[in-house]
Amino acid sequence: EIYQCDWSSDVCSSDLLLYEILSEELGDEVRTKRSLSYAVHSFVLQYSLGIGVISASTSKPKETLEAIHDVLQTMKTKTFTDDEIEEYKHVFATSYYLTQETHASLAGALASAWHFYKDPNVHYELPRRLDQVTSADIKRLANAVLSNLRVGVIFGRAEFKDEWAQDLIKKYLAADSAKGVAERQPRQRAAPQDLLGGGRQRLPHRRDTALRSGRHAD
Repeated sequence: EIYQCDWSSDVCSSDLLLYEILSEELGDEVRTKRSLSYAVHSFVLQYSLGIGVISASTSKPKETLEAIHDVLQTMKTKTFTDDEIEEYKHVFATSYYLTQETHASLAGALASAWHFYKDPNVHYELPRRLDQVTSADIKRLANAVLSNLRVGVIFGRAEFKDEWAQDLIKKYLAADSAKGVAERQPRQRAAPQDLLGGGRQRLPHRRDTALRSGRHAD
């Protein structure tokens, strides 16, 4: 099994919620705390292929990339409380239902569901599936899919330094490598069942998380 946002996969609702949480965390850190961007979001761009996107419009790309790195690392290490996850679910569900207020928006949502999932009923099933998502699901999925970064930049060529984007990728790869080494270290006094686990292990899909930075329009 692989991680992909296909409605036939039981991780799809977790995937959608993960990127909703990531979007909120980016807003808190990049916009509210550091005042680097008024438009920073994350979302799943191509449901069948599983491409996650972070989009930021900013006049300070270097600082924004650094802030995005910090948020991504937090997402992979933080264990959200049950109350926090429930709050994110409520926010997601509320904004989700608000997009269904008119016949035109509902038709667009159903058409999108048919295009990506081949099943328009996903929009009616999503709230029920969200109820099953746990904090552990979000943390496990964040470590599986927030990887393989690619950076696309729309900015003045003379004003943007390539090493800003390269540094982000290098730091991210270094953090992932260090984490992988730590996970490969043998556990102390572990019982055989602890090492083997009780069920099937999922193999992470090589998802692309794309980052796009555009000049902030004053």
